[in-house]
Amino acid sequence: MRTLSVMQPWSWLLTNIDPKTGKAFKQVENRDWRYDPKPAMYGPLLVHAGKKIDRDGYNWVRETYPDIPLPGLKELETGGIVGLTIFTDCVRGCAGDLPDPFFFGPLGLIMKEGRGLKFFECKGQLGFFDVTYPHPLSMESVKIWELWAKS
Repeated sequence: MRTLSVMQPWSWLLTNIDPKTGKAFKQVENRDWRYDPKPAMYGPLLVHAGKKIDRDGYNWVRETYPDIPLPGLKELETGGIVGLTIFTDCVRGCAGDLPDPFFFGPLGLIMKEGRGLKFFECKGQLGFFDVTYPHPLSMESVKIWELWAKS
Protein backbone atom coordinates (compact mmCIF):
# COMPACT_ATOMS: atom_id res chain seq x y z
CA MET A 1 0.00 0.00 0.00
CA ARG A 2 1.31 3.48 -0.83
CA THR A 3 2.94 5.11 2.21
CA LEU A 4 4.38 8.49 3.16
CA SER A 5 6.82 8.99 6.04
CA VAL A 6 6.13 12.02 8.25
CA MET A 7 8.00 13.11 11.38
CA GLN A 8 6.20 13.26 14.68
CA PRO A 9 4.22 15.20 15.88
CA TRP A 10 2.93 15.84 12.35
CA SER A 11 2.05 12.19 11.71
CA TRP A 12 0.04 12.11 14.96
CA LEU A 13 -1.82 15.27 13.92
CA LEU A 14 -2.60 13.78 10.48
CA THR A 15 -4.09 10.60 11.97
CA ASN A 16 -5.90 11.72 15.13
CA ILE A 17 -9.37 13.24 15.21
CA ASP A 18 -10.35 16.59 16.65
CA PRO A 19 -13.58 15.82 18.55
CA LYS A 20 -14.84 19.35 17.81
CA THR A 21 -14.70 18.93 14.02
CA GLY A 22 -14.66 15.15 13.50
CA LYS A 23 -11.66 15.65 11.19
CA ALA A 24 -7.95 15.07 11.66
CA PHE A 25 -6.22 17.92 13.48
CA LYS A 26 -3.92 18.43 10.48
CA GLN A 27 -5.13 18.05 6.90
CA VAL A 28 -2.12 19.17 4.91
CA GLU A 29 1.42 17.81 4.81
CA ASN A 30 4.15 20.28 3.87
CA ARG A 31 6.93 19.31 1.50
CA ASP A 32 9.72 21.19 -0.24
CA TRP A 33 9.64 18.95 -3.30
CA ARG A 34 10.37 20.57 -6.65
CA TYR A 35 7.75 18.44 -8.36
CA ASP A 36 4.03 18.05 -7.74
CA PRO A 37 2.84 14.46 -7.33
CA LYS A 38 0.73 13.37 -10.29
CA PRO A 39 -3.01 12.82 -9.74
CA ALA A 40 -2.37 9.10 -10.25
CA MET A 41 -0.67 9.23 -6.83
CA TYR A 42 -3.84 10.52 -5.16
CA GLY A 43 -5.82 8.14 -3.02
CA PRO A 44 -5.54 6.21 0.23
CA LEU A 45 -2.13 6.03 1.82
CA LEU A 46 -0.56 4.81 5.01
CA VAL A 47 1.13 7.34 7.29
CA HIS A 48 4.56 6.26 8.54
CA ALA A 49 6.00 8.03 11.60
CA GLY A 50 9.70 8.56 11.04
CA LYS A 51 12.21 7.83 13.78
CA LYS A 52 13.00 11.52 14.27
CA ILE A 53 10.75 13.86 16.20
CA ASP A 54 10.49 17.51 15.16
CA ARG A 55 10.98 18.92 18.67
CA ASP A 56 10.65 22.54 17.54
CA GLY A 57 7.40 21.65 15.78
CA TYR A 58 6.20 19.75 18.83
CA ASN A 59 6.86 22.76 21.08
CA TRP A 60 5.19 25.10 18.57
CA VAL A 61 2.03 22.96 18.52
CA ARG A 62 1.97 22.78 22.34
CA GLU A 63 2.34 26.57 22.66
CA THR A 64 0.11 27.61 19.76
CA TYR A 65 -2.66 25.03 20.20
CA PRO A 66 -2.80 24.11 23.91
CA ASP A 67 -6.25 22.50 23.43
CA ILE A 68 -4.82 19.78 21.15
CA PRO A 69 -4.27 16.71 23.39
CA LEU A 70 -0.83 15.97 21.96
CA PRO A 71 0.82 13.00 23.72
CA GLY A 72 4.11 13.46 25.55
CA LEU A 73 7.29 13.16 23.50
CA LYS A 74 8.02 9.69 24.88
CA GLU A 75 4.51 8.47 24.02
CA LEU A 76 4.67 9.38 20.32
CA GLU A 77 5.13 6.24 18.22
CA THR A 78 8.06 6.37 15.82
CA GLY A 79 9.57 4.08 13.22
CA GLY A 80 6.41 2.59 11.78
CA ILE A 81 2.88 2.89 10.42
CA VAL A 82 0.59 4.94 12.68
CA GLY A 83 -2.44 5.60 10.49
CA LEU A 84 -4.01 6.19 7.13
CA THR A 85 -5.40 9.11 5.20
CA ILE A 86 -6.57 9.98 1.70
CA PHE A 87 -4.28 12.16 -0.40
CA THR A 88 -6.66 14.29 -2.50
CA ASP A 89 -4.75 17.21 -3.99
CA CYS A 90 -1.62 19.32 -3.85
CA VAL A 91 -1.18 23.09 -3.74
CA ARG A 92 1.73 25.49 -3.91
CA GLY A 93 1.99 28.62 -1.80
CA CYS A 94 3.10 29.90 1.57
CA ALA A 95 1.72 30.23 5.09
CA GLY A 96 -1.69 31.89 5.06
CA ASP A 97 -2.60 30.78 1.53
CA LEU A 98 -4.84 28.01 2.90
CA PRO A 99 -7.25 28.10 5.83
CA ASP A 100 -5.35 25.17 7.41
CA PRO A 101 -3.05 26.68 10.08
CA PHE A 102 -0.55 23.86 9.51
CA PHE A 103 0.18 24.88 5.90
CA PHE A 104 3.59 26.50 5.58
CA GLY A 105 4.41 25.60 1.97
CA PRO A 106 5.91 25.59 -0.49
CA LEU A 107 4.02 22.39 -1.41
CA GLY A 108 1.01 21.16 0.51
CA LEU A 109 -0.30 17.62 0.13
CA ILE A 110 -4.00 17.86 0.97
CA MET A 111 -5.29 14.99 3.10
CA LYS A 112 -8.71 13.99 4.36
CA GLU A 113 -10.27 11.27 6.52
CA GLY A 114 -7.09 10.72 8.54
CA ARG A 115 -7.38 7.92 11.12
CA GLY A 116 -5.05 6.06 13.43
CA LEU A 117 -4.16 2.40 12.92
CA LYS A 118 -2.56 -0.26 15.07
CA PHE A 119 1.16 0.51 15.09
CA PHE A 120 3.30 -1.55 12.73
CA GLU A 121 7.06 -1.14 13.01
CA CYS A 122 8.78 -0.80 9.65
CA LYS A 123 11.53 1.14 7.96
CA GLY A 124 10.64 4.43 6.27
CA GLN A 125 11.89 6.03 3.07
CA LEU A 126 11.90 9.42 1.42
CA GLY A 127 8.98 10.21 -0.86
CA PHE A 128 6.22 7.69 -1.46
CA PHE A 129 6.98 4.01 -0.91
CA ASP A 130 5.07 0.74 -0.52
CA VAL A 131 4.39 -1.16 2.70
CA THR A 132 2.37 -4.32 3.27
CA TYR A 133 0.29 -3.54 6.35
CA PRO A 134 -0.28 -6.85 8.19
CA HIS A 135 -3.13 -5.96 10.56
CA PRO A 136 -6.84 -6.10 9.70
CA LEU A 137 -8.35 -2.70 8.96
CA SER A 138 -11.23 -1.48 11.11
CA MET A 139 -14.67 -1.05 9.55
CA GLU A 140 -14.12 2.71 9.71
CA SER A 141 -10.88 2.35 7.74
CA VAL A 142 -12.59 0.17 5.15
CA LYS A 143 -15.29 2.84 4.77
CA ILE A 144 -12.59 5.42 4.04
CA TRP A 145 -11.33 3.24 1.18
CA GLU A 146 -14.89 2.78 -0.10
CA LEU A 147 -15.50 6.54 -0.03
CA TRP A 148 -12.41 7.08 -2.13
CA ALA A 149 -13.35 4.36 -4.60
CA LYS A 150 -16.76 5.99 -5.17
CA SER A 151 -15.36 9.49 -5.74
